[in-house]
Amino acid sequence: MKKFIGIIVLGLSAILFFNCGSSVDIAINKLYSKSERAEGIKMLSKLSPEKTFDKLINVMSAQDEDIVNAGIEILKAWGPEATIDKLVNVLDQTDNLSLAGNCAAAIGKIGGPKAEDILIEHLNDSRIMVVVQSLLGLGLLKSAKSIDTIAGFLKSENINDPTLPMAIDTLAKIGNKNAVPKLEVLLNSDISSVTLKINIIKAINTIDSAKGYEIAEKEIKDTGDIRYITSLLGVFEKIGNSEIIPVLKDIKPNFGPGIGKKIDEAITEIEKNSK
Repeated sequence: MKKFIGIIVLGLSAILFFNCGSSVDIAINKLYSKSERAEGIKMLSKLSPEKTFDKLINVMSAQDEDIVNAGIEILKAWGPEATIDKLVNVLDQTDNLSLAGNCAAAIGKIGGPKAEDILIEHLNDSRIMVVVQSLLGLGLLKSAKSIDTIAGFLKSENINDPTLPMAIDTLAKIGNKNAVPKLEVLLNSDISSVTLKINIIKAINTIDSAKGYEIAEKEIKDTGDIRYITSLLGVFEKIGNSEIIPVLKDIKPNFGPGIGKKIDEAITEIEKNSK
């Protein structure tokens, strides 16, 4: 009888194990269906990460952003203590560039005490997707600690490097005034790109609106570049500080009717936004 009962117990254990595995697979498959994704997230969020992480990590290599985000939502539900170390191991060992980038993105969105240092360390990664996602994550975490490392990207010779505008945007998101002098150095360096200059000024204005206005005012007084002036007018429209209006009226006679009209339109917009 004892032998018979033992066989039954073993059989039930096998069935439970099989069903557990099946339930994980079913939930994972739901992540690939738009209509069932929310249910899959709910199911997996309640399961033990020790038993499901290895299967979930396959989801993180998907090309579909919505599927990856579903995986990140589950990782967030499990929390940093259960996931960050596992994600770093995958990040450092995988040859799959999409998976590596998505792991870095997940670390930034999960957060926790280790995330900031991990992302700062991976700013030196040789894989561009990992660097980009590390920058995005540090912006989400508002990491003042990372400012000096991110400033290393702020070089005029990096003008064609996609990490340069990303670094500028990340400093704006961090929002710490210690970044402003570093952005000013880049603005005052030998750069001819109007787009880059405007992005720098916008970042400074986001961090410190008074300093942003001061710099933009100086730039519009000193330049004769029509494209730069037109772009700066757009900046002033968003700032909405009416103190710039006398300056604009003062420089207007220096230009032809085309720019004169744009200045008049900008003044109207600034007056509206300053009320």
